[in-house]
Amino acid sequence: MSRMLFPQEQLGGAIVLLTGALGFLGSVCLEQLLRLTEVERVFLLVRGKKHLSAAQRVEKLLCDPLFHMLHSDAATGRRNVFNRIQVVEGDLALPQLGLSGADAQKLKNEVEIVIHCAANLELDIEIQKTLQINYCGTKQLMLLAQDMLQLHAFMFTSTYYVNHFLSRNKPVAEVVHDLPLRLPGDSRTLTHSQLVEALLAMPPSEANVQAMELMANLNFTSTYAFGKHLTEQLLNDPSSLQQGVSKVIIRPSLIAGLQGDPYPGYIVGLAGAAGFPMGYSLGFYHSINGVAFASDYILDLIPCDVVAALVITAAAAAVAETGPNASSSAKVYHAASAHSHPLMMSYSFSKMSEFWQANPPPLRLPFTT
Repeated sequence: MSRMLFPQEQLGGAIVLLTGALGFLGSVCLEQLLRLTEVERVFLLVRGKKHLSAAQRVEKLLCDPLFHMLHSDAATGRRNVFNRIQVVEGDLALPQLGLSGADAQKLKNEVEIVIHCAANLELDIEIQKTLQINYCGTKQLMLLAQDMLQLHAFMFTSTYYVNHFLSRNKPVAEVVHDLPLRLPGDSRTLTHSQLVEALLAMPPSEANVQAMELMANLNFTSTYAFGKHLTEQLLNDPSSLQQGVSKVIIRPSLIAGLQGDPYPGYIVGLAGAAGFPMGYSLGFYHSINGVAFASDYILDLIPCDVVAALVITAAAAAVAETGPNASSSAKVYHAASAHSHPLMMSYSFSKMSEFWQANPPPLRLPFTT
């Protein structure tokens, strides 16, 4: 009989390295780690940007309303969890992550769980750019993780859309699916690393042409999803991390605003699930016919706090399963809603219309019915 899982127990006193904390999912993971678990420390791998250092960017993040419950606890003297955060300046695009020798050694000596949320999320970016961050950056992080003396689990956030090459309208198993990788005009089957190496060695324009043809043959519609698939293959290699370390892949669908605490409805940016309601509210299109979706399409949305809770719970399960008998293959979890809570495009637009008629925005383009 499997024993009950309590994330607070498995993660109590744990030392975590979190990437992508300045992004939507990463910031929600950070908030939940601090509010709902008793982790001892969370290292945040953050790059400096423009005139701000990594520490200044994190300080700005922690002023966001997302963290209001934690600030309230600190102000009332209940507890102050912000002292558990330690910022490490680094960059996924740089060799050895751009870490100082001292920071790299500290991470190698102390980190027990890696939660990797950082990624370039541009859907149609040039193939080399998505590979340099999402594939090569993850590889650099894994090379660091191979030297982590206390490591129990490596968590990787992927996307639900890495399996476009599979048959439609059939269940997708929670495993890493293999696919044939061949450059156009070449009959040789390549490994993920051989394909990435070949694409990165080409002139950018040639790499784009080759990748687009390969993606079309495999039914991929974005370089982002294709790059994430290759990165899943990288993590799933039996030799990618030391024996005994649990490897986990989380595949969310379209991440939407928070369902519950600490801030229901909270969302960052206007991409994805936030963009089209705002576009509708401002009058950029006046009917469902103005959108590139059919009325019977299903919007596969998943609240960000649900995804973050899955990341943390899966991390707790991975820690419980770590050890000599841990599988060398990655365990995969889907976070999606289309099967259990299908949301039709027509229904979503009718609800948006009701909301914006009752709560008209202050600025709006002329609306035509």
